[in-house]
Amino acid sequence: MLVQSPFPEPPSLTDANAYNVLLNRPDQREWKDYTLHIDAVTGRKRSFYEFRERVQDAAAALGGPVTEGCLGLSAEEDEMVGIISENSSDYVVLVQSLLYLATPFALISSYSTPFELAHALKLAKVTTVFVQARLFPLVLSQAKEAGLSRKKIFILGGRIRGRKSFSDMISHVKVNIPVYENKVFVMGKAEVRVSPPIDTPEGIPITLAFLPMHHSYGLHAYCFRSFIVPHTYIIFPKWNLAAAMKAIPKYHITNLTLVPSVVHQIANHPKLNKRDLKSVKHVGCGAAYLPKELADKLLTTLPPDVELTEGYGMSEATIAALTLPTSGSLGGRLKRIKGCSGVLLPGVEARLLRDDGTEADFDEVGELYIKSHNVSPGYWNNEKATREAFDNGWLRTGDKFTIDRDGYFFFADRAKDTLKVSGSQVAPVEIENVLLAHPEGLISDATVAGVSGGRTSDEKVPRAWVVLSPAGKKKGTAEVIKALESWHQESLSKYKWLRGGIEIVREIPKSPTGKTLRRILVDKYEKRIHKRMKSKL
Repeated sequence: MLVQSPFPEPPSLTDANAYNVLLNRPDQREWKDYTLHIDAVTGRKRSFYEFRERVQDAAAALGGPVTEGCLGLSAEEDEMVGIISENSSDYVVLVQSLLYLATPFALISSYSTPFELAHALKLAKVTTVFVQARLFPLVLSQAKEAGLSRKKIFILGGRIRGRKSFSDMISHVKVNIPVYENKVFVMGKAEVRVSPPIDTPEGIPITLAFLPMHHSYGLHAYCFRSFIVPHTYIIFPKWNLAAAMKAIPKYHITNLTLVPSVVHQIANHPKLNKRDLKSVKHVGCGAAYLPKELADKLLTTLPPDVELTEGYGMSEATIAALTLPTSGSLGGRLKRIKGCSGVLLPGVEARLLRDDGTEADFDEVGELYIKSHNVSPGYWNNEKATREAFDNGWLRTGDKFTIDRDGYFFFADRAKDTLKVSGSQVAPVEIENVLLAHPEGLISDATVAGVSGGRTSDEKVPRAWVVLSPAGKKKGTAEVIKALESWHQESLSKYKWLRGGIEIVREIPKSPTGKTLRRILVDKYEKRIHKRMKSKL
């Protein structure tokens, strides 16, 4: 059963530089200047025209000749720029300047441990890094392991003595490089009209920007989509509930881009005052499934006319494939259904397949496959993963849905082993590898799977089952668990920690072909927990 989007086909793809599509459109020449970014910590403002001029100066600094004090980056060279930082206005500037130059870049989590950072740098084959000052020692410590030249590590935000920063590069260009030099890039700097920053005019949406920009949700929301219409963003380095709740009334926030774990925190805030949220007009939630009960609880805290827009997507699908339509979409033909993940976005096709590969019927659970121009052709430098996830243009999402006869999709479950914790993906195999890599060799086998215990009823948390090695048996059960707890917490980001615990078993159940049967272990655990809870009632 092939399902198509109810929306009209989107325009043909353009071959224009992404910078021109986002920041050099004809309609933007008619825009009056406005405040684009406000730093939530310092209060510093940056207007749209200030921002655009800084992007072009940055592009000149990054792409200009080395002989003139620039970096000499280009689309032709075998470059990969890594960005490791918390959110900031200059993070967006750097992203846009690299798009301007058509130079590829890799966004690396600012929460990375040394182990994760070295792996990411090597996987992406990063040649140049821009890193937040406080994270500089971490990058420096892993440079040799990742094959990264220390001379190609630069600072994005903050200062490190003896180390050139992104701001230094831009200042050098403004002083030393003539305006006409920018014409070698996508557009001439002389075309930009620069005005002093002004206060945000009434009517412009104001968004609380706290999602990590290294995450595809934050990247699209704050670095790409932010230039469709005039819009102001209050940029937080990272999520802070107390600061966010103060910022909403202070800046008269109109738009919130949330993930389910943040929805849970706001909806259950002990000191929540509905008057503090009276400016909010629109709420969007993504990155993981939002249970209907939690969505309803959040809506009770908001003005009665606020709509909560949900969606479904993946980084592999350029963030989105499904969206819950707003009221009145397509002349009122589309409706909002609570608990629904939405309908297909323009240009997206879908199929639902049973476990045996046959087509699922309406209202029957099946794994979602999607096809569209916005679907990635595969994973870079990973043919095995590409073959497993992509089939003749179809992307296997690893998530199970049902679809009704009107084309509305309803989330059912995750088919893949990958977990979603607080909106971030957690790969069990990564945790397994860390446990098995313990320097004392305490275990001979391990498997990780999701079990109940998350912030929402459907969210799973990682739990490990391990088999003791001779060294582990000698050390003793309690000491092994203590050692593995400490080891994996040192090696992995907090959201990957084994919040579901560690259990020692005699063996890991496997199929005749050697595939780990995680479901057997999970079912035993869940039944045990259910029985324990029932006995307490």
